[in-house]
Amino acid sequence: MRVYLSIVFFGVFISTAFSKDRYPTQTQIQAQLDKITSDTAKISYLHNTAKQYQMELDTKEDKETISFMALKAMELSENTYSARYKYLALSLMQQSMITYQRYKKAQEYGLKILEFTKQVKDADLQAEMYNAVATGYFYSNDWKNYFFYQLKSLRLYESLGQEANVASAYSSLGKASYYTNEPKEGVIYIHKALTYYESVADNDKVADLCNDMGTLFMSQEGGTDSAEFYLNKSILYAKKGTSENLLTTPQFNLAGIYVGQKKYTQALELVESALKTAKNAENMNSFTLYSVGLSYVYTEMKKYKEAESVLQNALKDSQIEGTPYLKIQIYKALNELYTQTGDATHNVEILQKYIALRDSVFNEEKAEAVTQMKVEYDTEKKEQQIVVLEDRVHTRNWLIGISSLAGILALGLLWIYRRAFRLQKQLTQQQQQAFEQQEKTMKLEQQTLQAQKELAEQKSLTLQTEMESKQRELTAATMFIQQKNELLESLQQQIKEVSVSEVNQKQIHQISQTIRRNMNFDDDWDKIKIHFEGVHPDFFDKLSTTGLTDHELRHCAYIKMKFNPKEIASLLNIDVNSVRVSRYRIKKKLGLEAEQDLPDYIGSI
Repeated sequence: MRVYLSIVFFGVFISTAFSKDRYPTQTQIQAQLDKITSDTAKISYLHNTAKQYQMELDTKEDKETISFMALKAMELSENTYSARYKYLALSLMQQSMITYQRYKKAQEYGLKILEFTKQVKDADLQAEMYNAVATGYFYSNDWKNYFFYQLKSLRLYESLGQEANVASAYSSLGKASYYTNEPKEGVIYIHKALTYYESVADNDKVADLCNDMGTLFMSQEGGTDSAEFYLNKSILYAKKGTSENLLTTPQFNLAGIYVGQKKYTQALELVESALKTAKNAENMNSFTLYSVGLSYVYTEMKKYKEAESVLQNALKDSQIEGTPYLKIQIYKALNELYTQTGDATHNVEILQKYIALRDSVFNEEKAEAVTQMKVEYDTEKKEQQIVVLEDRVHTRNWLIGISSLAGILALGLLWIYRRAFRLQKQLTQQQQQAFEQQEKTMKLEQQTLQAQKELAEQKSLTLQTEMESKQRELTAATMFIQQKNELLESLQQQIKEVSVSEVNQKQIHQISQTIRRNMNFDDDWDKIKIHFEGVHPDFFDKLSTTGLTDHELRHCAYIKMKFNPKEIASLLNIDVNSVRVSRYRIKKKLGLEAEQDLPDYIGSI
């Protein structure tokens, strides 16, 4: 039941699903750009087109299309000094970073956008800019800055009387309140947004916000009745609306409540309805999530065969066949089911498939990360070229001004001192030659400096790529060893408890021997520590005088590798509450203040 509810909460804020055909292709976008003559109009077109996309995308094609539009916009922005269009290009780059889950980089582009707010007097544009800055902080989980800038944009929208944007801002604040564990504040924000959308009879928005409201009440103690009320209201308005996809999320969340109340029949009807809608809409992420959810309902009902059938059928679906991330989710659910039912033989088979698929996905992610880093490098290079061009224009204007002044002075001297005409002419020519020589020298120095800068950047990028590659290998090795050993140990225990006939005794013994060899193959923490010190050679030396135990040093290393508390609990074989206690002791030994963030401090070492 606990696992099922975690899956329900994972699906709380699922965005409205769209068919892949809804998004234009790169070829279609380029064809439209060719028809537009103005650079600023092209940037506007790219920005408006990108708004059709979700901020977090799943398919590689959609991610590449966003990056394509972002780079195009950055190139076009070189030819304009307008803060508005430079902002539009930067916001596209921010969106591109979010699609690749490079949230810190997205936040950096948000800070660049913030600089342009000082150059515009248009309050409408300022509000949009502050909203973009807040978006960067939202995805990097910097909630303090997110609320600061989102509220700034909200106040501007209110002063301009833009009720739709005000409602949208309140809706975003409500979602953020859920993630910051402030459900009461979230209810207030969502209620304000809901009031507006009900007044304009926007059924789709009302359905979406009622689902959010129900979710917020689900996270509060004693809020089940209110949650059930709003989720039923969400379903009602979704049926009146234009998007059938808005119906699935509240159905799925309401099913979670019914499972908790042991109303299994109602829960099954809701999940099966959501599953059918997601299948028809070709929204395979939701289809996989709902399939897993349906299997957990059957598991709660002790109908293990039905649960296995749902997952196996989902695994065989042709649309999931080529999507490794979705298959991994189903393998995990099957692993949990076989572990609960004690089916060791099938569990070993699923584990082998899971490990093979996970290794394949890791290699693809590694290649994709390198490609995206190249995009970032190209973009930063474009920005630097803009700065260089502006400096050259400034230098040229300065030289032209000096030359003009010299010419005027020469004419004055010619008029006053006619006898010195030839001498003055020679002097002017010499000055002109000197200026030209100076300009050539400056250009040559600038080219040399630019070449040196690009070489240094290339070396820095190479080092960064190698370091991030080592970091990913370290993280993957850690998670792989820990998960494999835990699962193998669980399977070993299950095999000991299984009663088998003499016919199968040899096969079971072989499986047991294979598991034992794999468990002894890794030196666990010692091997991880060797990899870790290769990436962070001075880390343990800097902590050696703090009095931390070996267990606490290991905890610090996992924080440095950016594992979340739940993952660290699994790695250290403790529960999540013990992780919090351990962090409190570590902060005390490190002499940190209560308000200081331990991950930020560890990350700075």
